[in-house]
Amino acid sequence: MGSATRLTDQDIANLRQLNRQLSEELSLLGCELHDGMLQYITAAHLLTEAAKRRCEQSGQPVPTELEQVRDYLQQAMQEGRRLLGGLQPIELGGDKLVPAIGLLIQDASARVATQIALSEVVSHEISDASQQVIYRVVQECLNNIVRHAGAAHATVELSTTETQVRLRVSDDGCGFDPEQVPSDHFGLQGLRRRVEISGGTVTVTSQPGQGSTVECVLPRA
Repeated sequence: MGSATRLTDQDIANLRQLNRQLSEELSLLGCELHDGMLQYITAAHLLTEAAKRRCEQSGQPVPTELEQVRDYLQQAMQEGRRLLGGLQPIELGGDKLVPAIGLLIQDASARVATQIALSEVVSHEISDASQQVIYRVVQECLNNIVRHAGAAHATVELSTTETQVRLRVSDDGCGFDPEQVPSDHFGLQGLRRRVEISGGTVTVTSQPGQGSTVECVLPRA
C-alpha cells in the first residue's frame, strides 16, 4: 500500500505557475510552427499543384512521383495543423470540458473506424487548469488510437470526487510494451509532463495484442 502525499497551498501555487509557463512555451512553439515550417510546406504543396495543372493543361501525363509528393505534402499540412491545434490554448472552464471532449471524439471517429464511447459522471466543478490538462490527455490518447491502435472499440471515462478528477482512456487495439517506448517519445512524455506538473499521476497499462489503458488522476480544484 502506498501512502498519499498531501500538497500544501504553496505546492499547488508552484505547480500552477509551472503549468502556466508550460502553456506559454507551447503557445510560442505553436507560433513558430505556424510561421515557419507550415508556411514552407504550404508553399511546396502549392508548387506541386501548379506543376500538376501545367501537365494537365498541356495534355501530358502527371508523373506518379509528383502525385505522391503532392499527397505527402497534403498529409504533412494536415498533421501540422493538428499539431498546431494541440499547442494552442483551448477555451474551457465551467461546463465546457465534456462537450469539448465530445468534439475530439467526433473528430477521431471521422478519421478511423473505431467505435469510441464517452462515459462521464462529473458531479463536482473542475478547475480550469485541470480541464486544460484533461483535454490534452484525451486529445493525445485519441490521436494514438487513430494512428497506432487498430482498435475496434475505445472508451473515454471521466469522473470526479470531492478532491480528484479521474480519466481513463482504453482501447482493444494492438497494444504495446510500455517498457519499450523510447524515452524521447514526445507524445507520451509530453502527456506525463503535463499531468505531473499539475500535481497528478499517469498510469499506462498495455501489452502487445491486449489493447491499452491510460489512467490519469488530477486535483479537482
